[in-house]
Amino acid sequence: MNRLVILLFAVCVIYSVQGSVDKIKREASLSSRLSQETTSDVHSRARRSSRSSSYLFFDNRSGRTVQLWWRGKQWQKFIQLGAHKTIEINTFVSDKWRATDVETNEVFVINGRKKYRPKTNTRDTRAVCIIKRKGQRDTDIKAYIETLVVLDKTVRDQFDSDSEAEKYVEVLLMLSSNAYKHESLTQHGLKIDIIPSKIVILKNEVNFDISKRGNNLYTACDVMNKQEKVIGSKKFDHKLFLTRNQFGAAGFSRSQAMCSRYSSCSIVFEHGFHAAYLVAHEIAHSLGLSHGDFPQYSRYIMNGFVDSLLNSHRWSTKSQQTLLSNIRKYDYCLGNEASAANNYPYPGEHFSFEKQCDLEFNATYTAWKPSRWEPGEPCAKLRCRMPGRWSFLTRTTGSPALDGTECGENKFCLLGKCQEKPAQRTASVTRRLR
Repeated sequence: MNRLVILLFAVCVIYSVQGSVDKIKREASLSSRLSQETTSDVHSRARRSSRSSSYLFFDNRSGRTVQLWWRGKQWQKFIQLGAHKTIEINTFVSDKWRATDVETNEVFVINGRKKYRPKTNTRDTRAVCIIKRKGQRDTDIKAYIETLVVLDKTVRDQFDSDSEAEKYVEVLLMLSSNAYKHESLTQHGLKIDIIPSKIVILKNEVNFDISKRGNNLYTACDVMNKQEKVIGSKKFDHKLFLTRNQFGAAGFSRSQAMCSRYSSCSIVFEHGFHAAYLVAHEIAHSLGLSHGDFPQYSRYIMNGFVDSLLNSHRWSTKSQQTLLSNIRKYDYCLGNEASAANNYPYPGEHFSFEKQCDLEFNATYTAWKPSRWEPGEPCAKLRCRMPGRWSFLTRTTGSPALDGTECGENKFCLLGKCQEKPAQRTASVTRRLR
């Protein structure tokens, strides 16, 4: 009996050992196969990664839900895209794309072509692909940002009258609006206007605590919300506060808050017409745009340090696509057509060289004028002579003088050059001076 028990125990041990060995062999075999598969996968990815990449941004303006197709060796369905929707896709230049109506299978065009093959680009230069029906009329995406502008005493004190201060604000926002009319946006049919619907001039200053930077936006918003309640009859898409008091930054705004009754507001440090790009920058934040990592002097409006100039500014590809994606979200409030009360095609007719220097720096600066010893083009850059013992030096914003700035008898600045005034401008200015 004991021998039988011992024999059975020995058999169990042998089978147990054999099972462990088989398990080890199976695991080794599995590990080997996984290793081979991983190696094969790496090679496969390496082969795929050798193809040139392309990054696309599809904007469906057909008014219909479309089926996106891509073609490697054969056509395959990719994704459905609703009317007026957008999507980012990462692909290869060897792939072709097409779009069809989900219900009728009608073939639509992508950037005017039935079959679209992308070019090599990067994530930062992602190609915009607009989907339309064949023969569809081009339709612009329009937005009108009706803005309440509040300026405190520090800004008002720069002018001789309330009417001059209001005219300054109108020109400032016109320049901000012009930034949104840059070809980098209009090429996609995007047109955004910033309208100064109401201008309020405060009789006192608003003081800020520089140590509490973020709270200063809340302070400005609170002031403007109270003003909006006083006005009562109209609600605004955005509220803008202008001041010359320091508040810890060049500007603040609430991200993606456009059209929010209490949160759609921004504050900008006003320092002359150059501040127009700060206004455009902060309003863009309210529309959902973020800073880009751009080198200095890139002139991108969404640079963390705004260095845009009157004659040199642009929107990055990422900014373009974010605006195209987001602007439709606000159609319920920004789609109401509006226009500015006044238009200033030649704003320099209202603000001389001297006044522009006063606003950009301060009243102790004087306008630089070319002379025999210092020749030059007066309109190319706004140059302002420093005060006192430093009067032999000048400062400049880098931007040209405003179009319409008088630079000689019957001459004014236009596109950075001193030119003869057209006859009709000479007559209109003469009538206005009378």
